[in-house]
Order: sequence, then structure tokens, then C-alpha cells
Amino acid sequence: DRTALVFYDEGGREATFSFRQSDDGGRSWAKRRQVPGVLLGAALTRDRLVALLQSGDEEGDRAGPFYSIYPRTTFERTWSGDLADPELGLAHPRQLVALGEVVYVFGTDKEGALRVARLSDDG
Repeated sequence: DRTALVFYDEGGREATFSFRQSDDGGRSWAKRRQVPGVLLGAALTRDRLVALLQSGDEEGDRAGPFYSIYPRTTFERTWSGDLADPELGLAHPRQLVALGEVVYVFGTDKEGALRVARLSDDG
């Protein structure tokens, strides 16, 4: 697989980031795609991209950290999950890690203790 992804912030006032895809190892690049949210991290598996995001609108529907899943065939968002569930205890999600086809988010709770959660397509 020679797919390459480049993520970047265009520096505007809106809480968005962009990415571009290359399927030939960086020789040619597809048109940029702009995505709402502030990118905190990303993990790539064989079949999908999982992005850890922070809403730019703290008063809106997606206040706080959340994750989105994009199939690698289309890179169109198919699922978004909220990380604000008190049972998760992930007050400060920090890093995504892909182990095979499973993606985990690492972070800390309000007291600073390490917390880990497995992310899935169904919450």
C-alpha cells in the first residue's frame, strides 16, 4: 500500500483542518478535503482512518473531544463518537494508537491517572 496522507491547519479563524491523499507514494495528490474540528491525532489501519478531534464550538453539539471514522475507500466520515461519557473517565484524551485493526485512545482522567479506551464504529 503506497497511500500517503498529509494533515495540515490552514491557519484561518475557523476550527477546521485539511488533508490531502496520495495513492502513489506522494507523486501526485488529490484535491484537499476540509474537515470541521481541530485535529488532535489520527491513526490509520488497513481499512480506515480514525481521527481524534476537538470541537471549535464549545457550546455546540460536539462540545469537547470526539472521534470520527473514515473508510479508506472514500475518506467520507461514517461515524462520530463522543468521548465525554463519564464512565470512560477520559477527561483529557491525548493519543490514538492502532494495534492491528483496533484503535485505542490514551489519555488521563481528571486526577491525572492514565485511561485507555477502545474505539469502535458503534460507540
